[in-house]
Amino acid sequence: MGEQVWNDWTALRRAKRAPVTDTVLSEARREAEKAGLSLERFLSVWCARGSQGLQADWLKPHERGPAANAQSFAERDRDAGMARWEQMTGRIHPDRQPRGAVIDIMPAGQPDLLERS
Repeated sequence: MGEQVWNDWTALRRAKRAPVTDTVLSEARREAEKAGLSLERFLSVWCARGSQGLQADWLKPHERGPAANAQSFAERDRDAGMARWEQMTGRIHPDRQPRGAVIDIMPAGQPDLLERS
């Protein structure tokens, strides 16, 4: 964690007359994880807000930053189209199937043709 963020957060806690305890830090880690943020980013947002406490549920989208797994509109539209196709056909869309998968079509109990050579 960056020293500046830590110093700012501890100064904020002192100003709010709220001690920095192991429990407070553990809860901050838990809330940061719940929000999908690093502890440093979570404490940075906390400092920017200037509040005594912060919970993951209170974060606004812009405070969370860009989502690592955010999809573009085109990607979401394509996924929705594949889901509709799968729902109508009852099969997995060909683009979702693993590439390079080997399908064994030899009936059970039949001798392997390669073993005869």
